[in-house]
Order: sequence, then C-alpha cells, then structure tokens
Amino acid sequence: MDCRTPKGKEYIRLQNETKRHLQKLGYHIFNIFGDESPSDIVIARPIDGELTIVGVGEIKVRETVAGSPISIQYVKDNGYLITESKITEGLKTGYVLNCPFYVIVNLLPEKKILIWKLDFEYETRTTQTQKSCNGGVAERVNAFLPFDKCKTINYE
Repeated sequence: MDCRTPKGKEYIRLQNETKRHLQKLGYHIFNIFGDESPSDIVIARPIDGELTIVGVGEIKVRETVAGSPISIQYVKDNGYLITESKITEGLKTGYVLNCPFYVIVNLLPEKKILIWKLDFEYETRTTQTQKSCNGGVAERVNAFLPFDKCKTINYE
C-alpha cells in the first residue's frame, strides 16, 4: 500500500495538516477508514447545539504538476484533475448519509485550500496520469474540476 511508504506517510501527514486547517474554521473532521486513509472524511459542525454531518470529502495535497509547482493559475487554466471514480464513490457515500460530497485540495506552494462541492457537471476524459505518490503510470477516466466552481481558503 502506498500509504505505508515514506512518501505516502509524508502525504498522510500533509493531509492531516489540511484537516487541522479546516478544524480551525470550526469544522469537525473524522476519518472514515482510520488514520491511514485521511482523505476519506466525514465533515461535521455544530448546528443548533448538535454535531451534524454536513458533508463527506476527499482531501488531496498537491505540490507539483508535470514537474513544476502547482498554482492557482494552473488550476484556472486546466482545471483540477482527479480520478473520476473517487468522485463517483464520494457521491455514493454522500447519498447514503444525505449530504454533499467535497473535493478538498491543499496547494502547498501557494498555501491555499481549494474546495469543490460536487453539485455540478464536470468534464471527464481518459488520460494517462501518475498512478500514485510513489510514481508509475495509469490510464483511467479523470474528471477536470473548473476553478470557478471552488471556494478558496488561505492559510499560514
């Protein structure tokens, strides 16, 4: 499993940092499948004194794209690429829990978190991409999320 490699462990640490940034905004973030999979999360917050599920999500952390630091401008120009099956599974989980699905991406070079609420149509294409944080190549159906559909959060 990639999460058990040194690089995978570093990405999990960075995903947990992203989770802490969201918690500072008043959200409670719970891992669905334990600490080794912090990207599959339940998002809750107090509503009328009750801790209430307000969404499920996938947290991603990105440093580079095609060997260059990833930037807001890159996402504006190209969209954010994510494996489409991750969206499909997230939407299914949201349906079961009667809440929306979010894709949450921490752009490390810019110290910005982009959040898409997946309630819109998005482009899909079969493309070759990096298989995992440890490299490799995979050909799969990917979704391209447009920048104009995301919320941006700055952090320090």
